[in-house]
Amino acid sequence: MRQFIETKRGRTTLRGTIDMPQLSIDQKAPVVIFFHDIMSSSRVYPSDTLAQLFIQYAYAVVRFDFSGHGRSDGRIEKYTLKKQIEDAKAMVSYVSELEFTSRIILLGHGIGGNIAAMIADEVPCESIILLGPSCDVADTIKEGLFYNRRFNKKRLPRRLNLEGRAISKHYLEETRDVSLKPCEKEVLILQGKKDEIVSYKKTWLYYKHLKHSTIHLINNGTHDFRSCLKETCYWIDEYLMKKR
Repeated sequence: MRQFIETKRGRTTLRGTIDMPQLSIDQKAPVVIFFHDIMSSSRVYPSDTLAQLFIQYAYAVVRFDFSGHGRSDGRIEKYTLKKQIEDAKAMVSYVSELEFTSRIILLGHGIGGNIAAMIADEVPCESIILLGPSCDVADTIKEGLFYNRRFNKKRLPRRLNLEGRAISKHYLEETRDVSLKPCEKEVLILQGKKDEIVSYKKTWLYYKHLKHSTIHLINNGTHDFRSCLKETCYWIDEYLMKKR
């Protein structure tokens, strides 16, 4: 069963959906919150397939759009890393107060994975799953590259066009100056070795700094995981089996 949800972050309305497993009266369920990548949305592939996998294990699945994306309020040109973090915390707070929530897992893709790792120790979540987290994004911005778009590294552009929309200089500055820190929560990382956005070697280095982590490097994996969905589902399935 799917329901549409809304919550507020200040004056900004964040919108999304929650897919529910079959529950008996007063039964609680673990909830997975999806954090999508930049210039993406809660409805972008492969979120539907992954949602169905979690539902099979009696997890509820929350997918929402960060501000400036999808159906949520805001403009991408006004988007900042700070707002992204605040969006994520607002949604975790909303989910934690739902009467059926027993525990929370964060699942982040790309920049969404960075956000999950950055807030994991500050919010009531049990563990996190990272799909192609953008571990090297601060370094690539310093080199004049962001999501395969090049610019003058000595003078950041006021606006950087990505897929027909633009992010601001302020977003690039914030992201450049914040490193992806280790967290204390349990972490599962799935990283494609053919990821055209993220260097799997940087992801491996990040993994080495984590105390409670597992990593699987997927040989055919690209950043959108289209080429390796079967293997991605296999490793998440293995992870969920251990959680039962």
